Amino acid sequence: MPESQSKSFSYKLLPQSSIHQNCSSRAMAINKSKTLLLVQKESFIKCFAFKRGEIKLLQLFHFGNATVNTLNFQMQKQNIISGSDKFICKYSSNLMANPKYIQKCFGQFNTMCLILHPLKEDIIIIGSKIGPIHFLFTNQIGSNKPFTQTIQEHNNVLGLSINDQGTRIISCGKDNFLLIIEPNQSNSELQKCNWIVKQRLIVEQYGYRICFINNNQFTFQPSNNSYINYYCEINGMFYKQSQHQIPSNKQDSFCIFQQVYNQQKSLIFNIYGRVLQIIKFSKEKSLNSDQTDQLFQLEQLIDFGERYNPWIYGIISEDAEYIITWDFDSEQIQIRQFQNNQ
Repeated sequence: MPESQSKSFSYKLLPQSSIHQNCSSRAMAINKSKTLLLVQKESFIKCFAFKRGEIKLLQLFHFGNATVNTLNFQMQKQNIISGSDKFICKYSSNLMANPKYIQKCFGQFNTMCLILHPLKEDIIIIGSKIGPIHFLFTNQIGSNKPFTQTIQEHNNVLGLSINDQGTRIISCGKDNFLLIIEPNQSNSELQKCNWIVKQRLIVEQYGYRICFINNNQFTFQPSNNSYINYYCEINGMFYKQSQHQIPSNKQDSFCIFQQVYNQQKSLIFNIYGRVLQIIKFSKEKSLNSDQTDQLFQLEQLIDFGERYNPWIYGIISEDAEYIITWDFDSEQIQIRQFQNNQ
């Protein structure tokens, strides 16, 4: 993978915004307007006011006896979705002064990762640590038993991604295959339809990180391998088109930091070992089969240090202006901001 020579931008650490936290923050979320930041701390959720990269604690609320595994904002309704092993909760972000769930769905979820449908955010997709992919259709206000569907193909789920149109989901797990999942009806009937496995892709090594680039392209990084695989749709089926080496001299570690692609800036955020790689994707060259070696260009490496640092968690704001992380070595919530260098 070639490295950018221009360095037209970089993400700069905002040290004045760093906050010490001596226990891991595996779940974080930031809302679309970048005014609220949620950070998990064991069975608590810390709610911060977020303003131009600076944060101030507003509220700390208890999640019962359950550890929070995932946090998401519904970007349209501004509700908060939290996931744990035993239940999924929905809160209103307008009631943070006196937080109380507006819906609570019980089940053996064992949540590892959770995504929301981009167009119909009441469809919640959950990847389980012990196997299935769960679909919750939570549009029934106040119901603790929404319509559900389970896809049992995986032994456990490590990563999930959904395309912008909400017509395809991809998943990866420890069982050395990827799933392509699609609804069996049109978008207008999504609340009523079942989702089906359209394709199973065998891989040589399982991985934690997978994401859509657009509706018919995605990337996948195998665990403990310093390369990214690039997949394209051809005649309704996905095939691996190319493999791209990513520079790293660090051993990959268990990091619940999902691979993210930002459409606006054409950037992939991918963690490998103790390094966060920020990679530019060339949309123009993706249309030319002779230029696949130039598809990905490394723009920046954010190194989390040489010391043993097995736990690195993080999120990217929707517009990719901010990177928010917590890591084992620094024991800090850290914020980095996009800056033009030109």
